[in-house]
Amino acid sequence: MALRSRRNPMTKKEARRRSRRNLSRSENSSEPTPTGRVPLLARSFILRFAIAALCLLAVYCFPYAELGFSERVFNAYLDGYARVVGAILHLSESDIAVSLNQIHGRYSLEIAKSCDAMECNILFVSAMVAFPGSWRRKAIVTVLGMAVLIGFNLARIVNLYYAGVFWPRAFHFLHAVGWPLAMIALTGLVFLYCTRFVQEAGRELRLEGSVHGVDPT
Repeated sequence: MALRSRRNPMTKKEARRRSRRNLSRSENSSEPTPTGRVPLLARSFILRFAIAALCLLAVYCFPYAELGFSERVFNAYLDGYARVVGAILHLSESDIAVSLNQIHGRYSLEIAKSCDAMECNILFVSAMVAFPGSWRRKAIVTVLGMAVLIGFNLARIVNLYYAGVFWPRAFHFLHAVGWPLAMIALTGLVFLYCTRFVQEAGRELRLEGSVHGVDPT
């Protein structure tokens, strides 16, 4: 009488553990990049980032008024920015008044294009667009990252107002050096965190696909 060996079915937990080991082994076994050559993925990211950033910066920094074009949209945007800052300051400053893009109180501020930190926002959005990954996940983290950067910039303008009130000698340094460096550093940190989320989500998706025998691509 012939005997047949029966293999116990693999549990879902064991399959997930084995798939994780196989995925890690495949990632670690990739061939190293030759010295002095930029990987194709990195070159693609740099190219997409440069194109997106140049296009967005061109739209934002274009000298519309000097060439006779209307800047009504940008002026309305800056006026709205000033009203938001004025509303925040009004919580502790009862005599705050906002006129167009100017804020008047114990110290006066004018919200110009360079005051909205749009350059950092553009670089962040361009980097997220260029980064490989799911467009849905990238859109989610881009919106959240923009919210963090805008909130930080609002706090920066409020801080500059009070610096002008209580420490006017430090205003120029904070406005031209201190806060711009902090804004750039935060933009980099937000980008790194967002890309890590996109990568982790993509890795989990590939893992689920390998466990269920489905190609996630």
